[in-house]
Amino acid sequence: MAGDAEMQMSVAAVIRHAATVDDTADSMEAARGAAAYVQMGAEAYGQICAFLPRLIDPVADRAVTALGESATALREAAANLRAVAAATEAADAASARRLADSAGRLELPL
Repeated sequence: MAGDAEMQMSVAAVIRHAATVDDTADSMEAARGAAAYVQMGAEAYGQICAFLPRLIDPVADRAVTALGESATALREAAANLRAVAAATEAADAASARRLADSAGRLELPL
């Protein structure tokens, strides 16, 4: 049955993964900055290839935008992973409290 499935998740592993996702977002942001910085002016192509900037610049601009959007999406994913880890810890703590409260004291006849 569907309700019989067991799921185990290491909260620490999820938090570590969120940090890795943040590191990847940092790399994407660095790549975006580099791509934005490296774009050459029209004079860099000379007279024969003067048409190239009109072809290359829109593609380069889209690449810069895509890298920035990727970094943003990765940061959101890392935040969502941290939220899942926090919610899991809170749910586990609440379940443990309910279990402890329901047990009561067991009086032994000794």
